[in-house]
Amino acid sequence: MLNNVNAVLQAFAVLLKEVHAPNMTSAIFDQNVFSSMIKKNNAGVTFKNEKIFIPTNTAGHSGVAFTGGYIADGAMQFDQTEATAKYGYGSHILDDKQIENIKTQGEAALINIADKFAEGLNMSFARTTNRMMLGKGDGVVANFTAGASATATHTVSETLSLIPGKRYVIGTLAAIKAGSGTVVTLQTINGTPNSVTFTAPVTVANGDKIVTEGAYIGTACQEYDGIGNLIDNESNAAGSSFQGKTRATNYWANSIVGGNGALTEAMVIAFVKNLTKYGKPDLLVTHPDLQLAYAAILQSVRTNSPQVKYMDLETGFKGIEVIYGNTSVPLVADWDAAKDTIFGLTTDTFSHAELCPLEALEAANGGIWTDVYETVGGVTRRKAAYQTTMKMYGNLVCTNAMANGKLVGLTY
Repeated sequence: MLNNVNAVLQAFAVLLKEVHAPNMTSAIFDQNVFSSMIKKNNAGVTFKNEKIFIPTNTAGHSGVAFTGGYIADGAMQFDQTEATAKYGYGSHILDDKQIENIKTQGEAALINIADKFAEGLNMSFARTTNRMMLGKGDGVVANFTAGASATATHTVSETLSLIPGKRYVIGTLAAIKAGSGTVVTLQTINGTPNSVTFTAPVTVANGDKIVTEGAYIGTACQEYDGIGNLIDNESNAAGSSFQGKTRATNYWANSIVGGNGALTEAMVIAFVKNLTKYGKPDLLVTHPDLQLAYAAILQSVRTNSPQVKYMDLETGFKGIEVIYGNTSVPLVADWDAAKDTIFGLTTDTFSHAELCPLEALEAANGGIWTDVYETVGGVTRRKAAYQTTMKMYGNLVCTNAMANGKLVGLTY
């Protein structure tokens, strides 16, 4: 009988832990094209405490020699790289109104609220993990695209991952890492494209960053290592290391990086060609604006029909077909990709390494619910509500940097 708070919380906990949680991780990663194509806990990935150890391919093979009776020595070359498991949390509150509704309406209300709870959690985790995976591992949610002094309303690069009511830290990335960024609370996302208003006036410069509060402990970012960081080469100081290895002294830790110019069909085909040297590229990812620009370029230079041919992916997504020789790769669009970049991926070299799947964070008393408090006028009071927190420990890892690449600085 769901006739008291303890009975409601216990029934809710059973639904979350036994019904929803086991399916949440796969549901989260099936919602976006890149995450839907990568493996979970790829063979060889191991954990020690919060460390993830990844055997990484450092050479194509051991070598073959026809030597008149002498068998070539050598073996597949690997080195051990490492990443840190990142801890992510998503909380929801079950307030008195919902509890009373369940007590009155019974099991049907319980199931309905739990379903909505899980749906919202899936959406939030999918939104955040996708942004991180396609990012640079720097915690940046958006950039300011214009400077302004002492005003609450500003223009930013993207509002997709911003949440009204949430606290952020703004400033240059160096200032944020040094602990001297400005803490702000987002009030509204406005009707004007990419316009946001904070709860108090702030002064920003063009290019300043918006980072979720708590994303940095000292200079260490607590978010996933994104492909913007994993795919790089030694010429970029910001990407000078690959999973703990210095790219300048480990050639195998470098990816194929090109671009810096006007987008053309020949540039993209040449990029795919280069990717086939060390990998089997099966996915190109870019921003929707760049994908549309590429389609327009194909329509302007091709005379055969169809001028733009699309490929269907097994995961349900669709992309523009790019062909080099006998290799066909889809160019797919994702709102979290940078507007001037195309990532070229051999997706089986990536894995979502999970220290544990998404599950409920247990409270000190063994339950999963904790009381909710709020401070008003300097006085802290308990609210008529309970909060549960779901946790996810893991990171994005790569076993072969050379099999992947990116075109950056593209104009169109």
